[in-house]
Amino acid sequence: MKLRWKHYTVIAVVIISFICSWLIAGRLFWWNVVGSVPTLFLLLLPVLVALLAIREKRKLFYFLSSFILLLGLLPRIDINLHAFSASPEVNDPGAIKIMGWNTELWDQIDEDDSIYDFIKQQNQDIYVLQEYEYITKDWEPYLIDRSKELRDNFPDYQIMTIDQFVVISKYPILDHQLSASKQVLLLHLNVNGRTLSIVNVHLRPHVDLGNGLLSPIFWNYVKERHQIRTQGLDEIQQFVKQENGQSLIVTGDFNTTLLMGGLETLRSELSDAVKHSKEIVPTTWESKDFVPSSWKENGIFWWRIDHFLYNKKVDVLSYDTRKDTKLSDHKAMLIQLKLVN
Repeated sequence: MKLRWKHYTVIAVVIISFICSWLIAGRLFWWNVVGSVPTLFLLLLPVLVALLAIREKRKLFYFLSSFILLLGLLPRIDINLHAFSASPEVNDPGAIKIMGWNTELWDQIDEDDSIYDFIKQQNQDIYVLQEYEYITKDWEPYLIDRSKELRDNFPDYQIMTIDQFVVISKYPILDHQLSASKQVLLLHLNVNGRTLSIVNVHLRPHVDLGNGLLSPIFWNYVKERHQIRTQGLDEIQQFVKQENGQSLIVTGDFNTTLLMGGLETLRSELSDAVKHSKEIVPTTWESKDFVPSSWKENGIFWWRIDHFLYNKKVDVLSYDTRKDTKLSDHKAMLIQLKLVN
């Protein structure tokens, strides 16, 4: 077979895609910008390669290349192949119900304090929350104190607030440890005489939308944030190693998609609760910035940047999500689980 420009193009696309996926993602700071596109868009690459077979007599090369490309990119596309066999929400009286949610600046944009109603409506045993903070007009975060409101709304729960993290639990909170970068919180709960370790995560965003792509300020920000985020990922890994042998969950807003990379080590050691979801393309975060005006009220959920991971000492029974875009641009993750003997 004589190679022509189409063949060289396909070979280049396959090689570059594999290099980016396995050698660059999660390692080089600029990839965080490239990797911010919705992961589902990766499907366009194998489709375009297959379309090159049009008007070609020998189509096998293109179809085979498209298939190889699809297999190589599938782990980055974040398609939940378990959705077809996932069980509906279970009604196990012994299950522990946990909600993980980034509140988007707590009640700063909530004029009616309906955040508390939304949380209580989920009827969970443990709430693992992030962004217990406000921001200034210059987008600088600062901490808040809503301890009285929390106590009034959750009188039968233990409540712990530290930095921008909140944990509301029916089970006793034994202790906690905030990481040096303040992006990760480890705490221990006494669940019916057994210890449950929870790692509450909120990695800082990776881009500054206030400056354009051509601005040096934008890229300096991306580079600085990559270093901070890498520190946060290392701290998560340290906590996971520290809690070896304990029942452990790691959940929160990672501000990271599978395409961006950086979660490979964690995902190789822990299981992803999303496999219990019935969503084929699971998402947790929406944007109102790049959508038609008719969609701006509710935004559009294209990305999964919130994750719920767990070790072998935990048995996840179900995974579901709830949303209220008037309160937060994140979906709340609702998980039912049991501790393994």
